[in-house]
Amino acid sequence: MKGTDWKDKEFTMKELCAEMPEIAAYETQENAKEGYQDIQKIFAQAYEKLCAPHSGISQEELSFYLLALARTAAEIDEEVFDHKMNLVMQYRKVLKKNLSVFESWDPDSVKRVKESIRIACENRMLLREKYEDYIGEM
Repeated sequence: MKGTDWKDKEFTMKELCAEMPEIAAYETQENAKEGYQDIQKIFAQAYEKLCAPHSGISQEELSFYLLALARTAAEIDEEVFDHKMNLVMQYRKVLKKNLSVFESWDPDSVKRVKESIRIACENRMLLREKYEDYIGEM
């Protein structure tokens, strides 16, 4: 999804996971990081939806959101520190809130959360030593 057609789209959590890492990679490599602000806006909206009282967000949606954040943050250039750290901080907050319960979720959701943790550790968003029990050997 290149160009600007994605900027006003209302993403489901699954679409966010599938499309946003590719968009971030394009913005980093081909578009001089012009869309980073819009990526921030979309994730901020998703975060607000997630944190709204009685949001009704399912475990599946939450797992897609965490995986989307990990994959997308990995594509954001570290030179644009604020944009990357905003995503990293969202990821850490939501993971911390759900870390003690996610392993009781459905198997596919557990797999997505563990994959997000693996990606986050590989990209130094989380300390590997602290999360090895959740992901096993990398």
